[in-house]
This record gives sequence, C-alpha cells and structure tokens, in this order.
Amino acid sequence: MIKNIKKKYRKIILNTILFIIITSIIFTSISNHIIKFNNNYIIKINKEKITFIKLINKYKYEIDQQKIIYGKNFIKLQKNKKFINEIQRNITEQFINEILLKQYIKKLNFKITDDKIKNFILNNKSFKINGIFNNNKYLITLRNINLTVNQYIKILKDKILIKEIIKNIKNSNFILNKEIKLLINLINQKRIVQIAKINLKNYKDKNKIEKKKQILQIINNLNKGIYIDLNKLKIKFNKKIILTLSKKNNKNINETIFNLQAPINNKPIYYLSECKNNKNILLLIKLIKIYHDKININNVKINKLKQYNKQIEIEYIISNLKNNADIKYNQNIK
Repeated sequence: MIKNIKKKYRKIILNTILFIIITSIIFTSISNHIIKFNNNYIIKINKEKITFIKLINKYKYEIDQQKIIYGKNFIKLQKNKKFINEIQRNITEQFINEILLKQYIKKLNFKITDDKIKNFILNNKSFKINGIFNNNKYLITLRNINLTVNQYIKILKDKILIKEIIKNIKNSNFILNKEIKLLINLINQKRIVQIAKINLKNYKDKNKIEKKKQILQIINNLNKGIYIDLNKLKIKFNKKIILTLSKKNNKNINETIFNLQAPINNKPIYYLSECKNNKNILLLIKLIKIYHDKININNVKINKLKQYNKQIEIEYIISNLKNNADIKYNQNIK
C-alpha cells in the first residue's frame, strides 16, 4: 500500500518536473524570439541600426504630440486609416532624416548645453499640470513610451542639436565658393517636360486600381527602354514646357520633377504622380532633358543667392545626405 502511494507521488513529481522543464523551454524560446525581434533592426542607416522598439517608442512619442495638437479631435482622427498611415510614413521619414542629420552634426562636433535641455523639459506641455511642470507626470509620460530619463534626454539632445544646426544654417551669412557654383547650377537648371493628365473618373471604382497598376507597369517598361505606343492607350501629352526651380507656378509639380533623376543617354524618364488638388487626376510626367544657362559667377548678386541659400540649404543637405547614405530595410521583418 505504502509502495503504491510512493509510486504515485513519484509519478506526480516527475510529471510536474517535466511540465516545468517544457514550459520553461517554451517560454524561454518565445521570450528569446521577442527579444530578438525587438532588438533586430528594421532600417540600417550608414551602419546605425533602428530597432523595432526604437521605432515603436518614436511612434508613441509622436502620437502623444499629436494628441496635444488635436486635443479631443484626435479620437476621430485615430480611426482614420489614411491619417495613421501618413503619421507612420512621416515618422519613418523623419527618423531617417534625424539620424542622417545627427551623424552630420557629429562630424561637425556641434554641442548643446545642459541648460537648454532642462529648459525644454520644464517648458514641455506634455509634462505640465495647470501650466506648471509636474515631475510625476514627466516620469509617467516617459514610462508610457518605454523610455528611461537618460534615454529621453539623449533623444532630446539629438532633437535640440538638429534644431540648433538648422537655426544656424538659416541665420548664417556664410557661403562657400563651391556652394555658390552648386546653387547657381541649381537655380539656373532647366528641365524640359511633358505632362499627360489621366482622369480616373472615366473608369468605374473597381477599374481605377487596375488602371493605375497598368500605368505603373507601362512606366516601368518605358523606363527600361521598351517602346510603347501611348496614343493607342489614349494617353496624350501636353506641349513641352520648360520648368525652373524658382518658378512659382506649378509648385507641387516642380518639386516632384526636380526630385527626378536625370535622363541617361537622352532617354526620357517617366513618372506617375497624383494631382494634389484632385485625387481623380493622375499626372504622367515625361522628363525629356536637363540643361543649364551659362552664367558668369561674377555677375551674380551674392546677397540674393544667400537668401535663396537659406531656403534650400536644409533640404539640400538632407537630400545630399540621403543620396550618399547607405540605407537598408530589413526584408526579414514583415
């Protein structure tokens, strides 16, 4: 009788031990997977990795800022998928720009004082109750976005550094001879284009998506040098127009066209853009040629150039940093 009881207890103990071992293995592997996923990079910028957790923290921080800006209206906006997708896109783009600028600032050896960081924290509306800084709210807010005080200060330092460098660029009257030449080329760059308007109202709702896919495939083939008779597809281009960066008309189109790569071996570049004023209108852009007017540098008014420089210098720096950066997206994370 006693032997049978002992056997039963041994079985129970063995089963319990086995259960503990199995569950510990399962939970260890799950936790390891989560840790690996959280620590694995989503984007790599010049060997600097942006982890999943960093992007989530950034997203939470920006959402918190949007709540302050929009107040009660944010609850309605949060249900709007387009609004949320736009925020996500902007955060990723902003993150890349910030890291590139941060790397650029490191090379310049630009520094920020502790007083500026302290003032920023004390004056941040997110940490105030009835207009007065509240330390508990400060710590709770950081906890909600999974940041320690030191991590937040580091992020803040980078943000303030970026703001300061942008401020210095805007206020600077200094301009290098190399910059003068680059700016003259940029200002006097002319792009010959043709634009075809495609009205999606002519198609049923189901066919609109298919039509857009078809046009994108056509553009892909055209850019590969495959001949396609666009007249048969009822796509007609307007007359050739010459655009300059400083032209005020067609500002949105100008920005798109001046971001396109230059045609290679006199082969036009094709690009599809949505009309900002009318989502039913697609703009098929054909970039034919890029050329510059010959201008004597000595005849250029430097003060005017400096004013123009202030407007485009920041965009130029970011664009230049992006073009020279090694940006990789982790294809293994979906």
